[in-house]
Amino acid sequence: MVVSIISLIIEGNYVINFLLSLYLVFSPFILLTFKSKAIGSYFENGFLKQFIKVFTFVLAIVNLSAFIFATIELSTAAYPEDVFTGLYGKGGFGSHSLSIINLVVSLYYFYNKKIKKFVLFLICGILGFYGLGLIILIFSISILGIPYLIKKTKLVLQTAALSMIFLGVIYTVNPKNIDYIALNISYVTDTFKSFKYEAEMDKVKNYERTFVPRYITFMYGTFKLYFSNPKVFVLGTSPGTYNSRTAFYLNGDLIASEFIKKNFNYKPTYHLKYVYPILNRKLLTSKKWNDGTRNQPFSSIITVFLEYGFIVGCLFFLIFFRKIRNIRKMTNSESAKNYIKFLSIFLIIFFIVQNHLEYPEIIIFFILVFKFIDIDNVNERFNNPVFSSKKYLE
Repeated sequence: MVVSIISLIIEGNYVINFLLSLYLVFSPFILLTFKSKAIGSYFENGFLKQFIKVFTFVLAIVNLSAFIFATIELSTAAYPEDVFTGLYGKGGFGSHSLSIINLVVSLYYFYNKKIKKFVLFLICGILGFYGLGLIILIFSISILGIPYLIKKTKLVLQTAALSMIFLGVIYTVNPKNIDYIALNISYVTDTFKSFKYEAEMDKVKNYERTFVPRYITFMYGTFKLYFSNPKVFVLGTSPGTYNSRTAFYLNGDLIASEFIKKNFNYKPTYHLKYVYPILNRKLLTSKKWNDGTRNQPFSSIITVFLEYGFIVGCLFFLIFFRKIRNIRKMTNSESAKNYIKFLSIFLIIFFIVQNHLEYPEIIIFFILVFKFIDIDNVNERFNNPVFSSKKYLE
């Protein structure tokens, strides 16, 4: 905190950015890491199962409304990937947020061997038209499967077959997702052929279309700044002043609120130089195909390390993921352990390529799952004479 306050003073006293960033970044951190205690009266099957039961009931209603809404709007919508929202609405990431939630819920049922529900929520996740979410889902599952696949040739073949079926389902339900993924891969390969940072920044400043993903340009400029500026490395640029959701929310450009545009419109130094040129309204509207995940300078890991500095960044993620690991170690349920491992990998990748740490409507599901498993672990030991002790419950 002291480090962040010093950086705040040095970088121009962006107090509103500072406070909003603290709220968005540290609320999930505090909720996850505070110590859980045994609850005398608890659900017979545990808090996690009860939470999932209620949550998925509500999610099923939202999905049904989204399907009805999409059916009505699909023929007239300018951007069909935005129509699977229904009761959820289009706030935040809209259908993409709903897609993420459906995908991670589907894996809960997969690990609990409830295949019908797995398939149902998986299809709803695909209908959200979120190509990046599907890539990360497949990548996370692949990472989890590597140790087992090395040992079992038969399982390798089964997994390959399952992957082909999975891709077939995606292509059948939404072929544009596959085309979009292939297009993004081709853009990434272009990066290694002709990338020059200064040339790419000149293009965005002149509002030209960029074929190299601007996320790559953003990362290059960020690393260049981070490792060449000792002050930024140690103290950060100050919370809410680089690439965070807060920085974009208060820069008065992409936000729809006229009140925010009129009363805030803050563009801190480093945000204005390294981030704002890469994503702004004029750039997005000047040329077609200038938007998309590949062109967004979002990353929760970059946000924490750049805005809070190296020391705070290391401590934040070390404590955050160590807590998740400890919850997993204390869990007796094999399905819960596997699900925690999947969610951990999924979160790590998403923190690298998106700023979902600062989206409560997304991160809250992950945090509540971890927290309810943690409470179930404590309750299990409280009701087991072998583990029960005054010291443990204090």
